[in-house]
Amino acid sequence: MVKETLKVDPGNVTALRLRMGDRVTILEGADCLAFPSLCLGADGWVAGPANMIPEIVLDIVRRVRSGDLLAARRLHDRSYPLMDAMRLNMGYMVLINTGCRMRGSDLGPVRHPACEVE
Repeated sequence: MVKETLKVDPGNVTALRLRMGDRVTILEGADCLAFPSLCLGADGWVAGPANMIPEIVLDIVRRVRSGDLLAARRLHDRSYPLMDAMRLNMGYMVLINTGCRMRGSDLGPVRHPACEVE
């Protein structure tokens, strides 16, 4: 078991792979680090943006797995402004809620103390 606390760093993927081998499944949870983490061998991505841009998220994962890293990087770059905005203090889930509504899936109002995005 890894005892030390791991910082948000794509290098953790390599450290975990080398230390744990196939005994663990490595999932990236920091959206902005998904592309480099997948390139380094992460098994998947816990992707909040998949609620808003599922086609792009799926395409990034598929292209990395197929070895088309240039195309995957372009998709990552294209979606990065959204992923970067999701790190703001207005609330990750509020942005997911708003993005889903914009795509036609109304999840209802956000819960307090969060407020809607204009």
